[in-house]
Amino acid sequence: MRKPQHQARTFGERQFWASVALILVAALVFRLPGIASRSLWIDELYTEWFAARSFVELWTEVPQFETHPPLYYSILRAWTLVFGNSELGLRSLSLLFSLGTVLVVAVSGRLLDAGWEARAAGLVGAALLAVNYAGIREAQNARPYALQALVCSIAIVAALMLVTRLREQPGDKLPARRWLPPAIVLGIAAGTGLWLHNTGFFIAFGLWLGLALTLFATPADRRWHSFLIFFGSGVLALALWLPYLPIFSRPVEQVHGPCLLAHSQAP
Repeated sequence: MRKPQHQARTFGERQFWASVALILVAALVFRLPGIASRSLWIDELYTEWFAARSFVELWTEVPQFETHPPLYYSILRAWTLVFGNSELGLRSLSLLFSLGTVLVVAVSGRLLDAGWEARAAGLVGAALLAVNYAGIREAQNARPYALQALVCSIAIVAALMLVTRLREQPGDKLPARRWLPPAIVLGIAAGTGLWLHNTGFFIAFGLWLGLALTLFATPADRRWHSFLIFFGSGVLALALWLPYLPIFSRPVEQVHGPCLLAHSQAP
């Protein structure tokens, strides 16, 4: 009896990964047309100008007049050193991140280990994202939004994994190997999101508000433990973001003038 069950599971795995591959191919097909032929729009010209600065400038001078963190520009700077700063060179990084987001959504149900319904839901969500207009647009946009969507998707899946695992076996001690990995991934992903765009703060706030609300549905004997884990993951995210705090808190009027001057020099 075990052999047919094993064969069925193997067949199911193959079908699942074949579906994931098919969705990724579809996402790529929808994202390629026009990615290299359209001229850069004004925000992408700013991106091109920032990505052409040296790494030292990106982390010392650029933050004095650019209101968003320098992490995306630094990653793009490294990318363009290899692939160039043409329209395709600049946008292909966003394309890669967009495909990564589709992949994360596709495997989310499998990562949650919540049965075939969760796997099917992840595949359906990924298929919809593959043809979603906003997803396609940001995949062809040399701006940080595709990367922000990726890290936020990772954070959300990690948060769901964390909540699900913390509700396992009420009354028994949950081993750290079950909750520690998603808690760390959540903290790192959320902290990275804070370094990509100033709206990352509001996304992180929404994530932890949702986690706080799940405490009402958490078994009473595990509620305090869950709170401490959520809190520790949030501390990790804030610790990663802390070096940016002096720049983030700088008064707006001190950055507008230099920013306009730098933008006027963009190609």
